[in-house]
Amino acid sequence: MELMPDFRLERPATVEEAVRLRAADADGRYLAGGTDMVVNVRRGIETPTTLVDLTAVAELGEISAGPGGLDVGAAV
Repeated sequence: MELMPDFRLERPATVEEAVRLRAADADGRYLAGGTDMVVNVRRGIETPTTLVDLTAVAELGEISAGPGGLDVGAAV
């Protein structure tokens, strides 16, 4: 079994907070659904010091109608 290395996990609630957390750590990475990030960390392929989990950012999962058409969040 491969062990997980030490890293800090952040769960921001807004896009602005997520960007700020990622910008504060040059070795940080975003974590979202559909990625192999956790597998890559476990295998030593990626070695982030911080993972910024985007699953709690509600606005990334929204669909809204605007004057230019539909806005589809990245997590939809």
